[in-house]
Amino acid sequence: MSFGKIYSYPNNPRVFKALVAAKLNNLDVAYPQDFQMGVTNTTEDFKSKFPTTRVPAFEGADGVNLFDSDAIAQYIAESGPQADRLLGSNPAERATIRQWIAYASSDFMPLLTQLVLPRMGITKYDTSIDEKYLPMFHKQFKSLDAFLEKRKYLTSEKEWNMADVSLVAALWWSFAFIAGEEERQQYPALMRWFKSVTEDDVVKSVFGEVKYTDKIVIPQ
Repeated sequence: MSFGKIYSYPNNPRVFKALVAAKLNNLDVAYPQDFQMGVTNTTEDFKSKFPTTRVPAFEGADGVNLFDSDAIAQYIAESGPQADRLLGSNPAERATIRQWIAYASSDFMPLLTQLVLPRMGITKYDTSIDEKYLPMFHKQFKSLDAFLEKRKYLTSEKEWNMADVSLVAALWWSFAFIAGEEERQQYPALMRWFKSVTEDDVVKSVFGEVKYTDKIVIPQ
């Protein structure tokens, strides 16, 4: 039985984190590939359910409508038997996981967006963008690498949870556009963690193969 569906443009890592939670919870969540940004999300039917017109947007089979990727992922994670594993089983665990989810969405993702969107051709590229944001990007990578040096996962030594999946989703385009082979070698603990999570069968079945760039992509 369908649990719901998520509207967004194809191959959105912010959708993938919710789909990982759905897969682990054995929930049937559809991700239609016919969504058209600026078309689908501007119809009256869409706006009646999601007034901000933001995506991802989730339409539940039970009538629940959500438009924030973290809210969607949390709702799906909490709606199945693996809720405690994914989100924590006590206040301390839940808060610790939540802080990493917030960091991924509020701190890292906006920074990465500044660097990646010009490389996707969505916004105009200028060298001043790299001059401003690349040092900030590497500062975050350095901090994450130091934190993970003696840790298997972000909040647990046993298994990954939504903290890890959310950060993987935020980092996803880093390795396709920004962090080349030389840069990746500077962050061994971060790369060990990233590969451990992304090579997990459940995570990999949703995210697919990681695309690694040999060197930072410079738009022409």
